[in-house]
Amino acid sequence: MSDSCKPPDLVQVDTTDDEDLYVPSGIDKGKRRAEGGFFSHDGGHFQSTTSARFSTQTVPQADDAGSDSDVSLYESLDSASDDQIDAGVPVPQHHELDLAYSVKGMYRILDLITEQGNGGLVDKIIISQNSLEAFITTVDPGACASMTKVNFKVLDNYIIKPVGVYGSKEEIVRFLSELGVIDDPIATQLLVDTETDSPTTPTLRSGLYIIRTTEQTGNIKQIFVLYWPEPGTWDDSAALSIRHHRVTFMRYLTKMCDQVVALISSEHAQTIVWNENDEDDNDTLEVDQEESVTVREGFKVASDRITLLEANGDGLTNNHPVKPFLLFGEASQGLMTVRYQEARLVADTFRARTYNPLQLEGYLRSDCLRLSESLDDEGLRMLVRSGLGKRFPQECNQWKHESNAVQELSRSRAEAEIARTQAKLQDDYPNLGRFLHQAISSGERAVQSPEPLSKLIATGIEREYASLEEEEQRKLRADLIRRLNNMSKQTPHTHVLHITAVEQANGSHYFGSSPSTSYRISGSRESQEDPMVIYTVYLMNHATQDQHELELNPTTISSPRFKFTHSFKLPQGHSVVRAQLLEDDKLLLVVADRNGNLTVYLEGLAGVDGAIQRGRGKALNREKVGQDFLLAYDESKRMLGVVSSDRLLLHIFVFDDARGFQALGSSTNLTAWYNEGSSIRHACFISGTEELLLVDSQAQARVFSLPALRFRWAALVLFWLI
Repeated sequence: MSDSCKPPDLVQVDTTDDEDLYVPSGIDKGKRRAEGGFFSHDGGHFQSTTSARFSTQTVPQADDAGSDSDVSLYESLDSASDDQIDAGVPVPQHHELDLAYSVKGMYRILDLITEQGNGGLVDKIIISQNSLEAFITTVDPGACASMTKVNFKVLDNYIIKPVGVYGSKEEIVRFLSELGVIDDPIATQLLVDTETDSPTTPTLRSGLYIIRTTEQTGNIKQIFVLYWPEPGTWDDSAALSIRHHRVTFMRYLTKMCDQVVALISSEHAQTIVWNENDEDDNDTLEVDQEESVTVREGFKVASDRITLLEANGDGLTNNHPVKPFLLFGEASQGLMTVRYQEARLVADTFRARTYNPLQLEGYLRSDCLRLSESLDDEGLRMLVRSGLGKRFPQECNQWKHESNAVQELSRSRAEAEIARTQAKLQDDYPNLGRFLHQAISSGERAVQSPEPLSKLIATGIEREYASLEEEEQRKLRADLIRRLNNMSKQTPHTHVLHITAVEQANGSHYFGSSPSTSYRISGSRESQEDPMVIYTVYLMNHATQDQHELELNPTTISSPRFKFTHSFKLPQGHSVVRAQLLEDDKLLLVVADRNGNLTVYLEGLAGVDGAIQRGRGKALNREKVGQDFLLAYDESKRMLGVVSSDRLLLHIFVFDDARGFQALGSSTNLTAWYNEGSSIRHACFISGTEELLLVDSQAQARVFSLPALRFRWAALVLFWLI
């Protein structure tokens, strides 16, 4: 038998430890694990019968202390997969016709069965309960009483690192023979054409199988996960259902195993086109693929709002895109336009608007004041109590003193005048009474005493002096207001506060500034707005009729409309690094400021502008991110990846509704997987997974697994990028 598939060459096993592969890890879970070898450039290659060599790259293992890549024996399959796993469907057991029971150490994990459904026969991939239970029992006899009663705590003490195996049936059978788990009669039965055999011929159903090998060198047992294919699985002309099963099983195989081995037969190896011009030590693989892309007519959208931004004379738009551009989006589509707005004065006019003491005090102590000289005494006193007295204590105290002095002087003068008038009235009353009597019309009673007249005269005197006092008080208020307005101009302010009227709100206390106190203010508040760049998002929508026609006929050419728009403003010098439309009218926005620092926002379209004004976003320091970086975002996982291209660092952030973007651990250093001088040029998430596709400066595309913190073995060289 050929040496092309010897197990010791495929998987290098650490023979320094004579323990079984099932390593009890209760002492320190995750730090002790089964050691498996890795492929190298010049040794341990797996070969087909035509001696075709497959080059694989050496990938360093992540440190045990920081890696969560250890896969538990009972780790569930990917729940996010679109393929249905039905654990409750009973699998018919025909031991005589099922070759799985004839292979030593073989346990079926996933099985492909056919059932009668409402619309006919339906293929299902199910978990093989009995076989999986048997395997768990071999690991720990008391761990699995039934599939619904599994002692996961016991299984936590066992960690395995299986090696995945897939490929041509002939080479898989050769591989199993080399392992010593099958003999020649079983090998012959495995290679029988299942499409032409009789129903009584023993077969091995397509699925995933665990292969627990017999004793090898050093008494070490190796675990393999084998994908047994259907007939014609690897043919380009395979049926759609077979191709679907192939993709599904391979997806599960690559998730369960970090190391995967492909076994290629001579027949399949002949279909591979080798690049003989490559003089590198590593052979490069090229595979002919049939073009299956169909191009059909698209739609056109015209809008008078999609215009170019006119650059101003100062060239302030040099850092901003002046052309409308399409937004990223998986479930929503739209475009964004840019418009320049010059510096302007913005006024917020209000009439009898209610303010609490803290708000009013903040404005009175920080703004440039434009208080109206027509404010009454009570209104000015409310402002003094609410903040003016703290900002201008000397001027306000002087005004209070002068106001009280005017009030006291007016009162004393009025009292003195009333006393003189009343005394004179008593002396001159006889003559005065005669004149008053003549002035009274007939029928009226004569004035019998001077008291009523005295009261009348006192009232008139009080009114006269009150009027004089009010005039003096008005002059004092006007003088104070002019001084306060002039003094507030001496320092620069961002806002100008105009107040024309102040009154106490209903139900508020008259004195003090308790929480229940509030004021009604009339006036305006002006601010000088710096030059801004306005970004407008135009959502692409379909009419109801177009949506109905698309559901009936997917080839219908629709006519999208830009019906809804949302705008936000950025200061001059800021720029949009990435804008991506999300479901439910949300927007992922990454903004760079003048210093290059990043701020990440994820808000509803209507709330983006407010979030920017309040600075409610995730700040990323450019020194940590690096000058050359890439951004990737997965909508289903709400995961943001920031790749430092020059430093080869990967930062991951996950969005939480309550806390926003939060870092998922520390940054991951990728330098161990790249040659010196290499950099990353493209990055994107594989939708629905925790994996990123990274393309480096050598045009090599590889998939990085976040849970395992390592690259997958497969790599693709994009020759057209070189």
